[in-house]
Amino acid sequence: MVNLARALTKLAKRSKQACHIDCQRDYDGFMAHVSRRANVAQQVVDHRTKAIAANREKLRSIIKCLVFCGKQNPALRGHRSESFSATSSDTETNPGNFLALLKFRIDAGDTALGTSFQLQGRGPKNVTYCLPQIQNDLLECIEGWIPDTLLESVRAAPFFSLCADEADDASNKEQMPLIIRHIDRQGYVREDFFEFVLCDTGTTGHALAEKVTNEVTEFGLALSKLRGQSYDGAGNMARRLNGSAAELHLAIVSCLNVQQVKNMWCVLKEVGLLFSNSPKRQSALEVQIDTLPFAISNRRKLVDLCRTRWMARQSALVAFADLYVPVVAALEEVSQGRHWSPDSAGAASTLLSSITQFSFICAFCISKHVLEYFHGLTTALQKTSKDICNAYQEVKTVTETLHRVREDIDIYHGQWPRLAESMAEKVGVNASLPRICCRQTNRQNTPAATPKECFKRKIAIPLGDDMCNQMRDRFLNMQQLAFKGLYLIPSTFLEDPARSRDAVSKFAEEYREDPPDPSLLGLPAELDLWEVHWKSRAATEVLPHTTSATLVCTMGNIFPNMQCLLALVCTIPFSAVECEWSVSCLRRLKTYLRSTMGANRLTALALLHTL
Repeated sequence: MVNLARALTKLAKRSKQACHIDCQRDYDGFMAHVSRRANVAQQVVDHRTKAIAANREKLRSIIKCLVFCGKQNPALRGHRSESFSATSSDTETNPGNFLALLKFRIDAGDTALGTSFQLQGRGPKNVTYCLPQIQNDLLECIEGWIPDTLLESVRAAPFFSLCADEADDASNKEQMPLIIRHIDRQGYVREDFFEFVLCDTGTTGHALAEKVTNEVTEFGLALSKLRGQSYDGAGNMARRLNGSAAELHLAIVSCLNVQQVKNMWCVLKEVGLLFSNSPKRQSALEVQIDTLPFAISNRRKLVDLCRTRWMARQSALVAFADLYVPVVAALEEVSQGRHWSPDSAGAASTLLSSITQFSFICAFCISKHVLEYFHGLTTALQKTSKDICNAYQEVKTVTETLHRVREDIDIYHGQWPRLAESMAEKVGVNASLPRICCRQTNRQNTPAATPKECFKRKIAIPLGDDMCNQMRDRFLNMQQLAFKGLYLIPSTFLEDPARSRDAVSKFAEEYREDPPDPSLLGLPAELDLWEVHWKSRAATEVLPHTTSATLVCTMGNIFPNMQCLLALVCTIPFSAVECEWSVSCLRRLKTYLRSTMGANRLTALALLHTL
């Protein structure tokens, strides 16, 4: 600078130039950084903290998508999920539902995910947290967190019960869903699914029992708090410890001891499979439905016979009765052999001969009307919150009705043959006596003068006797044990206080170790308080009519022994429906396209799907 006289003017002018302002800003930033005297270790920690916060934000969005897919149950993976890119279009590749949902969130404005996928090509692939291995890791975390949360409620409960079932999956492996029933902190009954147990050590009773014991021990639950067990009534699960729905299933199975009824069920199953396994034969049936005047227009197909759900069997009987005439006509068409394979024609001819016999029609009509008495009970026992009191009353009603039908069999059987004759008349079958031979091993040579008398002796009476005996025998334990606890219900207790006191005392004696006062010396005084308490409330409000509602009303009151006994009654499992729902969940999750799914991934997705 030569002219110092104008130096101040030139410096003031230069300070307003952009280059000077940028240099001044850089200098101020440098000095501010030096003044903090941050060391290298602190800078590393700060960078790591920011990275952790960013990764957690990405994981939050990824886990939300994972939970959504688990809840709604679409398949997570696609055909080329490893090659997914946020910049690829839907026409280039199909990454699967999970990754497509992530891309949808990015398009909707999820900046954390968007930044992650933009950096996908400039960093390690595991930074995106979207690989199948990362999915499995996240699902394993979910599989561990959900049961731990549920187990907190189970451990806090005074008692618990186990429910289990057995079913094969799409990979032909035996899976056992494990359900735990308990009372939560608010006094409500809960039945929670915990996991699918792979029966890799066998399906014998000993192997299944060992599996259940090991799983309960791993959950950290004390077997000393186990007060009830409920298993499905089929196969190795058919034991004395079954839920009421399973006991009802076993009771109805007993009707298969009647040979005519057993033959009828087998023929019905084969007829259903004949049409359901062939679209061509199903089309022939639909043509007959549209053509014949006896057909029910709103039914288009037969209902398959379910092996375990007897409500579905009742639906199958109703559907077959509605479509009986079109089924006969369709079988006649197929059996003629024109435009049909020899196998189809032969099978149709055999089944046609079976379903047009009057003995088959009688067995069908009698079985259909007998099983109609169980339709409402079967529906009611499918509720997870089914109270033992209501269930007992419904079972008692059905049992008493069956005994009345058996005692007045002449009156009821007078109606059933007329329905069978009407059904047979539609297809040109005459009512006739079955053939009688010198020696028979698979059917009875019952002497009778008329078809009505013959089928009453061969089908109606044996079927009624079996059903009455099975219902009485299989629900006998419930009547002896659980019924005593039902007298704790206020509406029942106040009807006959003296009788109720005696029943409650006997019930408490059977579970002496469970109440807070094992000596039961204070039980009479507490029963006095119980009677006075509910009598005073009966004048102003409606009393509870179930054990679960009574337990909720007594939470935190001055009845420790009553509260314990009510918890016992509510904990006793009365239905295995939650197990059935878990098996249905297994069918939806592990399909033939997802048959290689691992045990941990299966349980995690099932937990998300059932919650």
